[in-house]
Amino acid sequence: MCRLTILFVACLFCSSVTLAQESVLLSTLDTEGGNLLDVDRGSSGLWQQLLKLSTTGSMLHTVAHPDDEHAGLLTYSSRGVGARVALFSVNRGEAGANAIGPELFDGLGLIRTEELRLAG
Repeated sequence: MCRLTILFVACLFCSSVTLAQESVLLSTLDTEGGNLLDVDRGSSGLWQQLLKLSTTGSMLHTVAHPDDEHAGLLTYSSRGVGARVALFSVNRGEAGANAIGPELFDGLGLIRTEELRLAG
């Protein structure tokens, strides 16, 4: 059991971890302008913040590759139930295909990591 715990912790430090939601404040900020998103204004935004106060649940969604996440499940868990949600991707997707550009391997991994970071 101890080895499994050590392996899990090592995986957390050695791979890219993308948080779908760190806190209520960070999840409501637009990544470019720092403004509240439309869905988080007014009564809808107030409801989301109140929902977070009454929920103690957390979910870690683990996927093998950056394109394997299920946004619907993450959104429902975060916005529908009010749980704290994090996404753990075992690798950066360096070995995948790139249909929109010339980047492969490490370059592709950097692009996918940045996409996940901006989406979070």
